[in-house]
Amino acid sequence: MKNQILVIFNLLLLLGVIGYLALQPTQNHRIAYVRSAELMDKYLGVKEAQLQYNKQLTAWKIGADTLEKRVNATMNFISHQKNSLNDQQLKQLQVEMQRRRADLDRYQLNIQKKAANKEQKLFGGAVKQINSFVEQYAKEKGYSMVLGTTNTGNLMYGDKALDITEEVLTALNKSYKQ
Repeated sequence: MKNQILVIFNLLLLLGVIGYLALQPTQNHRIAYVRSAELMDKYLGVKEAQLQYNKQLTAWKIGADTLEKRVNATMNFISHQKNSLNDQQLKQLQVEMQRRRADLDRYQLNIQKKAANKEQKLFGGAVKQINSFVEQYAKEKGYSMVLGTTNTGNLMYGDKALDITEEVLTALNKSYKQ
């Protein structure tokens, strides 16, 4: 429901802006669009952010695997030594296994939160870079409006002549390398 309202609002806003521009015959407005998903897929800043994110995920996974091995080792020890342990020893090992399981659960919950924050920080920064660059690019090239296509269909059709995705992507990546 919320998404439908947002889509309708965006559509009305888009129609209003286009209508406004159409009613301004004395000005020559240039409109173009970019394929937003392609910018995100091919922008070097996003690729670098993805590498950093994957490296961090790998490090977190190694930590989780270590904790999980400790839990499994304790469980295996208990199951193999169950008959040779007295009740006190068995109880101590079970408490130890529960403590290790709780450590693992806390660690996994913590890395889930950290992963979400890291993802937001890395990819949110890349999105801001793209948006800022497209704004500056549009001003330099004399565009009154640059629309972004999305997979949800905010731009249903655009003449290929209005598609400036490749030129923006080339300039964006060139800017990133500097």
